[in-house]
Amino acid sequence: MKICLDENVPNHVKYRLEAEGHNVRFAREICEKGTSDIDLLKACTQECRVILTNDKDFDTLNQNYNHEGVLRYSKNQPTKKGWKKIVTGINLIDKHISMKNILQWPKEWAERFTKE
Repeated sequence: MKICLDENVPNHVKYRLEAEGHNVRFAREICEKGTSDIDLLKACTQECRVILTNDKDFDTLNQNYNHEGVLRYSKNQPTKKGWKKIVTGINLIDKHISMKNILQWPKEWAERFTKE
């Protein structure tokens, strides 16, 4: 899966996702700082990337624009164990569904479909 990490995603998550075979870029590598959420979503769509974010604005953008997909996690900053679940959930989502124009919660996938 090609993934864009929004501004609040820690660096170590990129390395975890890359170790799982994902193509990962930070939002700051795709757009300038201060770019609007809609412009970031459009840039991700041009690069065929889903976006991993905790920004609630994407809940609404998800419904109003064509995009490659939105992966949402809780605004409460996850612990390392929480990030492990998010990465596990992303792997499950990648194997089982198309993300085109949908929003998914990877941690919920991990909690529902794994025994960790």
